[in-house]
Amino acid sequence: MEIALVQNFTPLQKSTFLLLKAIHKGYLSEYAEILTTYHWKTAYFLYCENHEFDELKRDDTEVCPFDEVSLVLCFMKECLDLRKLNHYFIEGCNLFISLPIEKIKCIAETISRLQDYDSIICAVKMFWELGAKQEVPDEIVDQQTQEQSKIKLVNAIKEALKTLSKDRSLTEKAKDGFLSKLSKNTN
Repeated sequence: MEIALVQNFTPLQKSTFLLLKAIHKGYLSEYAEILTTYHWKTAYFLYCENHEFDELKRDDTEVCPFDEVSLVLCFMKECLDLRKLNHYFIEGCNLFISLPIEKIKCIAETISRLQDYDSIICAVKMFWELGAKQEVPDEIVDQQTQEQSKIKLVNAIKEALKTLSKDRSLTEKAKDGFLSKLSKNTN
C-alpha cells in the first residue's frame, strides 16, 4: 500500500520526500535509529492528507519543494512536541509511544533550527558530507554499495527537481542554488 502511495507522488511530492530523506540521513543522522525513515514517511503521508495536498496535486507549479520541506519539518516538530504520530494505516496506534522522551525533545529542538532555505540547504548538504565519512561494516554493506545508494539518491533528487516546471522563479532559484551547491559537494 505504501509503495502505491509513493508511486503516485507528484514531482513536487517526490522532490519534497527525497529532500526529507537526505535531511534524515545527514543532518539528523545521530537520531536515525530513533526517528526512522518510516516515521518520516508516515509524517509525510499524514501531512499530505491533512494539509489539503490535493490542491497541490492538481497544479504544483506554484510551490517550491524547499517550502514544502519547511512545512513538513514544522509538522514533524509538532508531532514530536505532542509525542504523537499516528500510524497511517492502523487507527489508534501512536508510533512515538515507546520513544524516549528526552531524545524526542532533542530531535524536536534540532528540527526547529531548520527554519529557512539556507538552513535546509545546509542540512541536505550534510547528507553528502557525512556520506563520504560514514563507514558501515563490510559484512552489512560494502563501500561500493554505499556509494551506489548515495549516487542513486543524489540523482533522484536532481531528476525530481528537474521535472518541476521551468517557469517558476522561486522553484528555479531554489533548484539552481541547490544543484550548484550539490555539484560542489559531489565533485
